[in-house]
Amino acid sequence: MLRAVGFKVYVHSEYFKDDTDDDVWIPSVQGRGWIIFSSDKRIAKDPLNIRAVLDSKAQVIMTSNNNALPEFWGAAFIIGRMRIARLLENNPGPVFIQIGEHAHEHVQVVKQKLTHPRPPDETKADDPPPDEIRRIDNGSTEDQAEAEAAKEATAGEGTTQGGTPKPEK
Repeated sequence: MLRAVGFKVYVHSEYFKDDTDDDVWIPSVQGRGWIIFSSDKRIAKDPLNIRAVLDSKAQVIMTSNNNALPEFWGAAFIIGRMRIARLLENNPGPVFIQIGEHAHEHVQVVKQKLTHPRPPDETKADDPPPDEIRRIDNGSTEDQAEAEAAKEATAGEGTTQGGTPKPEK
C-alpha cells in the first residue's frame, strides 16, 4: 500500500533474520538512513532497545496498538505523511513518534453550504439566503472567540460585558 503511493519500503525480513535481536538491527537500519515503522512495543519499552535507539539516533514511528490490520496503519501513515515528515525533520533522532489508527482531525465538517434551499415562494423573511454558508463549530479557538464576540454583541442593558447580571443599586 505504501509502495503504491510512492514510499520506499524495506521489509525487516528481507534484510534481517526473524530472530535478529532488535538492539542489533536498529543501529543497522539507522546507519542506512531508514526510518523504523513498527507496532512492536518492545522497541519502546525494552531498555536494551531504547538504548539502541538512543545510541544510534534512530527515528522510530510506532503504532498506538498492534491489533489493527496493516491496511489501517498504511492509511493512517499516508494521511499523516505531511505531519510525520515535519516531525521527522524537526526531530532528527533519537525520536519515537506515535500514530493512532483513529484520526478524528483528518475528517471534519468545518463549513456546510446550504444545498437545498426552499423555492422562492416558500422562503420566509428571516431565512438565510440560499448561498449563505452555515458554520459548524469545531471547537477551535477562532470558534470560541466568535462565540464570545457574539455573546458580547447581544448582551442586554441589564448585564455586564461578560453577560453576567449587573448588581442592583
